[in-house]
Amino acid sequence: MDAWGILEAMLGQAPLVAAAVAALYVVLSRRIDRMERRIEVRLGRLEERVDRLGWAFCAFSEALLETLSAKGVLSVSEARALAGYLKAIPHVTSRYYTEEVRRRLAEILKAVEEGSFTPGDVRELQRIAKLIEREAEEGGREDLVAYYYRLRMLIAVLKGVLRGQGRWPREWDREGV
Repeated sequence: MDAWGILEAMLGQAPLVAAAVAALYVVLSRRIDRMERRIEVRLGRLEERVDRLGWAFCAFSEALLETLSAKGVLSVSEARALAGYLKAIPHVTSRYYTEEVRRRLAEILKAVEEGSFTPGDVRELQRIAKLIEREAEEGGREDLVAYYYRLRMLIAVLKGVLRGQGRWPREWDREGV
């Protein structure tokens, strides 16, 4: 058989090969689409579980710090030291974490260092922490994320100290800040 004969035989098979490739493409693309949907669902569930795990870890940590503070294991001295560490306040962005919020945070941290903080100050720290968290989430600022968790640690210690002194209003535990 010469080159023309081979070419003629190949061209005769081309429509069959093209049809087979098209059928294979359709079948594979449907299976890939189904697999992608399953993966997306599983990733969504995994993300939810990781979020819940993160929340549980934070809640446990805060409860532990509050309990240790209320028992006197962690005292105002530790809160002062932590407040001093937190005085390196991140620079201001714009939307939630404003210059006014930063100034108020600095005032409260100074009051904590001086040992003259009130339950209202701690409640204000909770409000500020939420603003910082929101700013960190929307702005993607890792420095604010780290600062937020440290601030929550301070809040837990201060709440525990006030609780141990009988100065933390229990009704504040039931309402959101």
